Amino acid sequence: MDSENTNRLLFKRSLIIYLSILFIALINFLIILFAPLLVNSSGFLSDLGFLIYALFSKSCHQIKDRSFFVFGEYLPVCIRCFSIYTGFLLGSIVFPFIRKFNFFALPKISLFIFSVVLIIIDVSLNLFGFLDNFVISRIVTGGFLGTVAAFYIIPGFVNAYFEIFIFFKKKKIQPYDKTS
Repeated sequence: MDSENTNRLLFKRSLIIYLSILFIALINFLIILFAPLLVNSSGFLSDLGFLIYALFSKSCHQIKDRSFFVFGEYLPVCIRCFSIYTGFLLGSIVFPFIRKFNFFALPKISLFIFSVVLIIIDVSLNLFGFLDNFVISRIVTGGFLGTVAAFYIIPGFVNAYFEIFIFFKKKKIQPYDKTS
């Protein structure tokens, strides 16, 4: 296979992975946004809404006072978590425009560390009583972390796919020989 065809194949598979991550991020965002509507429905839809809340309770405290309200109900995640998910969706949308469809290169790790440190500072200032964090600080710190995370997760999945692909391509699995 010549270099041009190889590059085209790499790009096509990377694009499929990218679009899959973008699709999952969009579905996740919509599930969060419409869970309150489902809870206020009846029958199966209401049960589905409560299931969504139960699933998100494993990763978020779901304190009502720290959540946005939609359709008269609080979201199944707090403001900071919602901002992380929203930031990840937005980061995934802008990724190809900023990275010029370079699906392999990771940014410097210092950017990710900085985004995590911002949240740690915000939470710590609140926890130790120095400064109450507020809606804007939760939105900014969560949104920043979510957006930055997209620039690590997308190349991470692309690189992982190709590592696995190359591993199995090199490792030619021999068919089982019944005569042995």
